Amino acid sequence: ISKLQDEGIVYAGEGDVLGVTGGLILKVLNREVYFTEPFCPSFDNNSILMAHMGESNPAFGKKVVLRRKKFAFGRAIDPVIMDIEIEEGEATFINFGIGAGNDFQIITFSGDVSRGFKASPDVDMPYFFFKPRVGLAEFLERYSCCGGTHHLSMSRGSVKSFLDKMAYLLGVGCTDLDLL
Repeated sequence: ISKLQDEGIVYAGEGDVLGVTGGLILKVLNREVYFTEPFCPSFDNNSILMAHMGESNPAFGKKVVLRRKKFAFGRAIDPVIMDIEIEEGEATFINFGIGAGNDFQIITFSGDVSRGFKASPDVDMPYFFFKPRVGLAEFLERYSCCGGTHHLSMSRGSVKSFLDKMAYLLGVGCTDLDLL
């Protein structure tokens, strides 16, 4: 899956069709897309540990290491994953989902991504830290109140100036959490 993402295939885990849709929107605006989800907040560091089950997009890594990951969900051979050290910098995230009134919506926000501080040794998947533009508690409240789901698509830099136009063309709402 990581190699496919590196080759430009948009992905979202667990059959998340809406997550893939968000990734496709970002791909139109900025060629490279990274699938992730918020795993755990770190209030001490004003950031969120971002990860998934072992997927990554090597195009976002300044360093890529192949390593074995323990498979914990049944009897299968342990997979080899691409663990990346993410390139630090600004990133734009979007969540495509169903909003109030059963209408499609785009939730977007930006912030800085980095490998940051060392995660727990129990974190055995590719990860990075996301630091929102506002305080972490404020960010989480905004995201929850807007109905954000647990799968996100990320691209480097800022593409938010185009997201409003894309949302208009698609006939969906677009909420920028950085502006609330």
